[in-house]
Amino acid sequence: MEEPAVNNQIQQSNIPTSPESKHSSLLTSKLFLITLTIAVLFTIVYAGIYLYLGSQLDKISKSNQTAITTQPSPSPIDATANWKKYTNKKYKFSLLYPQDWELRYCSLNIECQVSDDEVYIDPKEWIGEGPEPLSYYIYFSYLANLRKQKFNELIKVGYKENVKDTISVSNELIGNTYVYKVYGLPGLDPSEGVYFQDKDEGYVGLFLQPYSKLDPYPQQERYHNIFDQILSTFKFTN
Repeated sequence: MEEPAVNNQIQQSNIPTSPESKHSSLLTSKLFLITLTIAVLFTIVYAGIYLYLGSQLDKISKSNQTAITTQPSPSPIDATANWKKYTNKKYKFSLLYPQDWELRYCSLNIECQVSDDEVYIDPKEWIGEGPEPLSYYIYFSYLANLRKQKFNELIKVGYKENVKDTISVSNELIGNTYVYKVYGLPGLDPSEGVYFQDKDEGYVGLFLQPYSKLDPYPQQERYHNIFDQILSTFKFTN
C-alpha cells in the first residue's frame, strides 16, 4: 500500500524548473552585483573627495599660519631716540636727556664755571603759581669709596645714628645693571637717588628732586617716568 507514495515523491523530484524561475534568479543576482559595484565605486569616490578636500584645507591652514607668523612685528617706539647726550669725562659716564631740557652746572640760574662735579638737568618748567612754584630737576653726585666699604655703610658715613635710621636703601635692577635706590638723604631730601657702581667701586648717583613716595608732588609721576627713561640710557664710558 505504501508504494504509490514513494512513486509520487520520485515524480515530484523529477519535475523540471521552469525557465521563468531561472531567469528571475539570474536577474536578482545581476542586480545585486550592480548595486554592490555602485556602492563600492561610490565609497571609493567619496573617500577620494574627502581625502582631497582634507589635504587642500590642511594646505590652506598651514599657509595662513605661515602668513600670520611671518608678518613683521611692529618695532617698539624708542622715546629716547632724539634725546641729547651728556658725557661726563671725569667720572666716565654718559646718559641721554630730553631735547627741550637744559644742562647746567649751577643750582641757580647764574653764570658759573663748567665742572663735571656739579651738573643739573633742568626741564625749564614751573608748576603752579604763587611765590614758590614747583620745579623738578635731576642732579648728579659722585660717592667715592676709598675704604672699599659696603654701600649701605658708605652712604651713611658722617651722619648721627638718629639720622642714619631715616636713610632708606634698596637694591634694584635697571636693565641688566643692579643699582642702589636711596631715600631720605639729608640735604637732598625729598628726593629719589639712584647709584651706579663704577669699576673703582665708587658710585655715580643721579637724583630726582623733589620726590616723595608717601606724599607725591604735582605731576610727580610724569617726571618720575622721564627720570626712569634717563636712567635706562646710563652707561659707563671706560
